[in-house]
Amino acid sequence: MTTNQRGCLTLLGMVLFGVFICAGIPFILLPSVSAGVTLPVITVPGEPLHVWLPIIGTIDTVNTVFGMLLADFIVLLFAVLAWRASKGWTKEVPGRGQSAMEVLVDGLWGLTKSMAPNTPPVRNILFPLMATIFIFLLAANWGKLIPGVESVGFMHCGYEGFTGFPRDEIAFQNSFGGYQLRVEDPLNGGYPSTYETYTQCNSFKKAEYAAYIVTELDPFLDKKQVHVTAEGDTLASIAEAWNAEVDEIMAGDLPEGEKYAQYQGYRDVEFTADALLALNPSVAGESEDDHGATVSAETPLVAGQELVVRDTLIGVDATTVDNQVYAVTPFVRGAATDLNLTIGLSIISFIAIQAFGIGTLGLNYFQKFVNVHALGTLSKNPLGAIDFIAGLFEIVSEIGKLVSLSFRLFGAIFAGGLLYAVFLFLFGAVIPVVILGLEIIVGGAQAAVFSVLTLIFCAQAMVSHVHDDDHGDGHH
Repeated sequence: MTTNQRGCLTLLGMVLFGVFICAGIPFILLPSVSAGVTLPVITVPGEPLHVWLPIIGTIDTVNTVFGMLLADFIVLLFAVLAWRASKGWTKEVPGRGQSAMEVLVDGLWGLTKSMAPNTPPVRNILFPLMATIFIFLLAANWGKLIPGVESVGFMHCGYEGFTGFPRDEIAFQNSFGGYQLRVEDPLNGGYPSTYETYTQCNSFKKAEYAAYIVTELDPFLDKKQVHVTAEGDTLASIAEAWNAEVDEIMAGDLPEGEKYAQYQGYRDVEFTADALLALNPSVAGESEDDHGATVSAETPLVAGQELVVRDTLIGVDATTVDNQVYAVTPFVRGAATDLNLTIGLSIISFIAIQAFGIGTLGLNYFQKFVNVHALGTLSKNPLGAIDFIAGLFEIVSEIGKLVSLSFRLFGAIFAGGLLYAVFLFLFGAVIPVVILGLEIIVGGAQAAVFSVLTLIFCAQAMVSHVHDDDHGDGHH
């Protein structure tokens, strides 16, 4: 076999593998088992959760709080493991764990010394603050990539204005059960959730929505019904056969074990030739010219065709609990995807900047914003008026640090998670791994940017902006 032949076979194998992974799994295999990929509910605020805790009871919170707690746990776990690996920092010959920790801390301290003066406040306050922000954000940004985070959560009735899916009960190993969204078609964006669908869904389990509860059960339990045509079938005969099927079902007992609702009977269902034709506009008759609108109620149909006699009932049309519209709120969502966290960290940084400026320069720090010294030397230096005006703009710039720090971090992390979800929805497997790799890079970079900017802003705040020209030529 020549080199070119081996190369062609390798290329063919790569293409077949890509087709199977990127197309076969997400667009054929997963929908066939009602587990197609869905888009998550996209909201800027953290999604609400009702959590029961021992002693405390039920509390109302948001899932980004658990993202923050996950980041805290990762940081504490890392610290405990480093402490144990170094035997309380008494081990003279460091192992791999202690060496990694020392490299990280030494790198952060070297960065601090290169940008700020080596003073006790910098060593004892600024450096720990900057290092803590970096390590916490690194844990928060990378922690959201752990499998299960932002994907496993609490299933509930779909909120008004969003989309959702029906559900299926699943079982894991022995007796542990759960639910998954039922997605039977690829690239399915979901069914719209309205006030009516939300209240009807909740009526199955909440007494306050009893007025919306469904009392008449669909004979086919909301499932899609398909008829395969046989020789001699017509639309009229098919409708007659299915009406007889409905009559037979309605003559029997209601099924046992239906959840939440006490049904009073079956819903009236009637099949007609016109309705079947509307559902199957491309149905073909035995004549070559018989297709679409030319097929009448009595036209013999081509055998072997699959005719949809009734679509799946979902939402307000559904009569069973599993075919209501549901959505999933993840138990854990990335902490930095919540503006509350990023703004809170920005406020901490902003307070630290002002504290280091005032602690180093005293009241002269405020001359950075209102340069009265420049006004006092106007007779000697008329250009001091420019310094005074520039100081007023510094007020806007200082407040802008709050906005830039918080929204830069939030925007990058929120957009990264959204982009990954969209790529997963569109391409299934393999290709989204590229976005996952970018998420690792962006998560680390954003943690570094936030902490380094805090360090730089604090270092700048400790530098005087006033030139004391009253005591000589050019002395500061």
